[in-house]
Order: sequence, then C-alpha cells, then structure tokens
Amino acid sequence: MKKLLFVLFSAIAVTTASVSAQSPNYNQAVKEYNEGHYAHAQSQFESLKASYPNNALVRYYAGLCYQANGNFATAKSEFEYVANCDDARLRAMANAGIAQLSRAHTATHSSSRSPTIVAVNQAKTSSVSGNEKGKVKKVISFYKERCTPCLIFDSVFDDVKSQMSGDIQFERYDVNDPQGKEVADRYKFQEVPHVVFLDERGNLLYNSIPQMNANSFKSQIESFNK
Repeated sequence: MKKLLFVLFSAIAVTTASVSAQSPNYNQAVKEYNEGHYAHAQSQFESLKASYPNNALVRYYAGLCYQANGNFATAKSEFEYVANCDDARLRAMANAGIAQLSRAHTATHSSSRSPTIVAVNQAKTSSVSGNEKGKVKKVISFYKERCTPCLIFDSVFDDVKSQMSGDIQFERYDVNDPQGKEVADRYKFQEVPHVVFLDERGNLLYNSIPQMNANSFKSQIESFNK
C-alpha cells in the first residue's frame, strides 16, 4: 500500500515541476507521511512550502498532514488552495478532502456526543441509544477505486485490523461493486472513505467518516467498548 501511494503521488509530481520528485526533503516528507509520522511530515512539508509556496502538491500533502493531526481548519485552507490549481487530479483530490472535512464538521455539530463517536445518517437503519448500546463487534469500511483518501485510509484500516481482528470483524466494500453498493445503500452516505460500526446484534453504533491515523482510528473504535 505504501508503495502504491508513493507511485501515485510521484506520478502527480511529474506535472508539478516547481518541486522535484527527486528532492531528498520531498521524498523524506512523503516517507514520513506514508509511515504515519504525521507531525514530522507536517513540519517537513511546511519547510518545503516556505521554499515552494505555490506548489500544489506540497500544499496538498500539508493539508493531509494537518487533517491527520486534527487541525481541520488549516487542512481545509490548504485543500482550498489546491482546489484552484491547474492539475485536474489534484483539484479532484482537494475537493474530496474539503467534502470529507465538511462532513466531519457537520457530524461534530449535529450531536452531543464527542466528535470521535458521532453517529449520523441513521434514518432507516438500526440504532441504539443510552444503556442499550453494545460494543463494537463489526467494522465496515467503504471505498472507491482511484480514491486517494481511500488509499490512504486502507493502510490505516489494515493496521487496526491486524491489532483488533481477534475480537472484532473487519469488512471492506467497494461502493461501485454491486455487492458493495447493496451494503452501502443501507447506510445512506455520499462520500468515501466511510466507516460503520455495528454491535453483536447488528445495531448501528457509528456511521460517518473514519479517523485517518491508525492510533486515532483504533481509539475511535475503542471509545464504544469502554
């Protein structure tokens, strides 16, 4: 997965000539990000941004780092800059990032629960409340092919799955696949990546965006199991 992400962004870098894909600083920053060292990566991309303030690829990566570190306002600002660049692929990814952040903001302000355990879009699905809620027993991830945020979250999902799969069932569906679409239609969402948490009876506990850092995503699941 890390190799796939590196190849993907290296291809984009070819069209972003103001920063070289061969730059040791750039490569190291990408490596730090792909390995989940978001604070270090953020610092390195900020240094690159000082040298290349108009480079959309650097600004996009900076936005991803801010998003992973929970600084959503700054992440949105970076994505908005990239959304006006000349590279169509980067524009699409930046707009996807903005949409994801908007959904996170809406979810956070539409519930009295903490931001990491907000449940949204629960109409026409089973849900539980108060003392009736169970513990997470199934985690479902939804994605699309060629969706960069989905590719990034895939490694997070796999990491947490390897740590928690003994107690919790993990499933992944492509929303463009007939089977995946059938499952996704139960939960009425628009953007991916998207996750659903269910208890042992199939009751809906969480139906929204995932945390994009492995430790944060694991904590997001564990918040229901305390």
